[in-house]
Amino acid sequence: MIMYGTGSHAGHAVTCLWFEEDGKRELYIIESQDGWFWPIHKVQRNKFSEWIKMAEAASFHVSHMPLSPEYAAKYNETAAREFFFETEGLPYGYHNFLYGWVDTPNDNWPVILPKNLVPVAFSLIEKFDKNLTDTFFSAGLNMRLGTENLTVGDIAAYAAK
Repeated sequence: MIMYGTGSHAGHAVTCLWFEEDGKRELYIIESQDGWFWPIHKVQRNKFSEWIKMAEAASFHVSHMPLSPEYAAKYNETAAREFFFETEGLPYGYHNFLYGWVDTPNDNWPVILPKNLVPVAFSLIEKFDKNLTDTFFSAGLNMRLGTENLTVGDIAAYAAK
C-alpha cells in the first residue's frame, strides 16, 4: 500500500540523527513504525546498535542512501532534532497517509485511481466502520478545515461553502 500510494519502490524509510546525552554522542534511527513485528508503534528513536538488531530480526533489507552534497549543505541537524522532539510519541501517521496525493490539484494522484472514488468509498465505509474512516480520511480533513468529528458528507458540504 505504501509503495502504491507514494510511487516509491521502498516500503519504509528512516533517518539517522545524532543525539548527545550525558556527554556521550550516539547515533539514533528516527522513524514512525506500526509493524506487527516492531516492539514500539509510534514516532520514535532507537539507538542504531539496537535498531539494526530489530531490523535484522524483522528481515529488513537496509540501504544507506546519504544526502547529495547539495541537500547535505541545506540540512539543519538542530531543526531536525527539534522536529523529532515535537513529534516523538505521535501515532504512526495513517491519518496523513492519503494526503501526499492531494498536496497538488492533479500531479500526485495515483494514475489508475479515479479521484471521486476515495470520498465516495470512505462515505460508504463510514457507515460500517467510522473509526477506520476517521483514521485514514476524516480526521485529517477535519484538522485541515479546523472542524471536529464531521462525517464525510458533512466535510463535503462544509468544503463546498
